[in-house]
Amino acid sequence: MPMFKQEDGTYLIKPRQPGYEAAVTTGAVPIDLTANGNSLGLEAPFEYGFGGSLSIAIYAGLMRYLELVPAIRAKQVTQQDACKEAVEAAWNETKNKAVYCLAIAVIIGILPGTAGFLTIAGFIGIGFCAVRLTKQFYAALSEEQIEALKKAALKADVQLAEQT
Repeated sequence: MPMFKQEDGTYLIKPRQPGYEAAVTTGAVPIDLTANGNSLGLEAPFEYGFGGSLSIAIYAGLMRYLELVPAIRAKQVTQQDACKEAVEAAWNETKNKAVYCLAIAVIIGILPGTAGFLTIAGFIGIGFCAVRLTKQFYAALSEEQIEALKKAALKADVQLAEQT
């Protein structure tokens, strides 16, 4: 978790929060609800909106759950409470980003020529999500797991970057 020094000299530990990178994945993840192979036209806002909302929820839930893994390991939080927290984070993040997701979906529906550009933007967003989830996953590992990972990387002749 990132730590920030405030003006009065105290430190604030702020948990990692999902950003807007998941909202732009809307352009890359239409879910074909009608099973007709077409994600443009009148059904585009529904299909792109549903896919985008789903990707936002999964991303936010994973971020929150991975944040709680060390607390689960220390028996400060139960597995059930962590799952409830993850579901709540997924729901809240989806509600907060729904406007952006639906705006992208409607733009694709009205202007189908923008689908290519928004798909590229979506894949860039997926890349950012992957990097942030990887960092969160690494932060959730125990010391023993990190050492085992480093030994396996050394054995495979792979150089791991140090996490900050």
